[in-house]
Amino acid sequence: MASGINIPISPLFKIFIMFLLALGLLKQRGGIEFVWFIAIYVTYLIVHLTLNTVSPQLGTTVNHLFRFIISVLIYFFVVKYTQLYPSWSYHSINKIFKVSTIVVVVNVLIGLLGLGYSAYGGNIGNKGYFNAGNELSGVVMILFPFILYTFGLKYGTKNFKYISTTILLLITVALMGTKTALLVMLFTIPIIPQLYKKRTNFVKIGNILIISVSILSIILYHILDYYGMMDRWLWIYERGGIEQIIFSGRDKFWQEEKMDFFNANVYIQLFGLGESRTVEMDPFDALLNYGYVGVLLCYSFYIYLLVKSWKYRNINMIAKLVLYVNILILGASTFAGHIIFSGMASWLIALINTLIYIPNNILLNKQI
Repeated sequence: MASGINIPISPLFKIFIMFLLALGLLKQRGGIEFVWFIAIYVTYLIVHLTLNTVSPQLGTTVNHLFRFIISVLIYFFVVKYTQLYPSWSYHSINKIFKVSTIVVVVNVLIGLLGLGYSAYGGNIGNKGYFNAGNELSGVVMILFPFILYTFGLKYGTKNFKYISTTILLLITVALMGTKTALLVMLFTIPIIPQLYKKRTNFVKIGNILIISVSILSIILYHILDYYGMMDRWLWIYERGGIEQIIFSGRDKFWQEEKMDFFNANVYIQLFGLGESRTVEMDPFDALLNYGYVGVLLCYSFYIYLLVKSWKYRNINMIAKLVLYVNILILGASTFAGHIIFSGMASWLIALINTLIYIPNNILLNKQI
């Protein structure tokens, strides 16, 4: 319906999954209070949007919120089982990430055969058969660092399998043609080998980054130029300079939307405008739709994950990787969007953050 009050199939499916996760959390310590808090907040938000907005767009707005909530539920649900059954949990999550990576890579590479869809039209950028191609960058920043880390852990970073996998993943992001995914790989390739060391030499990492990014940028330039991405970015630059390339016009979207938000009364600013508004930058999307309270709730969870991975960095060997991924997530969500409110990436974010509870002996002995 045009009013947006109808609830489409996707939110109904998420509601069902969240119901099952909530049942599992009720059996955990503090789970009852946690589940009740989420239920009360969602109910209050729906009532607020219905009574205080002209076009609440409940279906799309609630679906947007559920993408975040389901990641929170998955995280706290899986953490308990990771602590109880660490070996089984790591095997399962590892397998999920491997299969997901294969699906992403194959979907992008089949674009070379003329299959799938282009990301930007005119055969520029490949996204395979993913409808939400703009969410692939969020998926890449979780899966690709994990795959390189685990391959390096098993084979060593100078092994042919590791090097060939790195090249394959680099080609994949080049074919995708998204700035976020490209930057993720440019930083990930030199940083991954440093994560195995007990002490972090930031000066050495900085030098390696400069050299590696310079070399990789030259290689990527020729690939991107061949597939027309350089012409597209040059056209964007001519329209609005370097700011236009970085934000792809999102800053202008925010300039338009913020007028409605800041002209609203204090109560609406606290709990949001709803209406499924988006400028494709997650902090601003959260602010527009859910207000100051929503921004606080959403980002307190991700700050919690960041702090947890930081505390475990010298205790758990994979925590440095998780910390690096969390930094990527928070950074990318600020400029790119479709990260913490991504149906494709949010559950992967939850899963990778549970790995800091896996004992080191299991991480070392488990086969990839």
